[in-house]
Amino acid sequence: MCGNDLETVDHLLVRCVISRFFMYNILEGRHIPGPRMEVKSVWELLAGDRRQGAAARDLIRAVICWWMIWRKRNNIIFRSQSFDPFLTIRRIRDVSRKWTEFCSS
Repeated sequence: MCGNDLETVDHLLVRCVISRFFMYNILEGRHIPGPRMEVKSVWELLAGDRRQGAAARDLIRAVICWWMIWRKRNNIIFRSQSFDPFLTIRRIRDVSRKWTEFCSS
């Protein structure tokens, strides 16, 4: 998506400057992936959070963030669509909120 490096799953979902921007905003500054981290490492970091409900909430947010990144990437490549990163963040937050409410009911 960013065109700065070879597009691997780890780059697309964790290392890319765009995905890091999304993760920073979605996770509210906590557990921000480093530029060398892998998806598995981020998953383990989030799952290991011991604060009440934080692990589940942050995992839901990360999965939805990754899913949206994947969808946006496919829309850019296969449908020649552009995307608004701020609208994408808003959408990730909305879907995350709904999933968190659903999972806790």
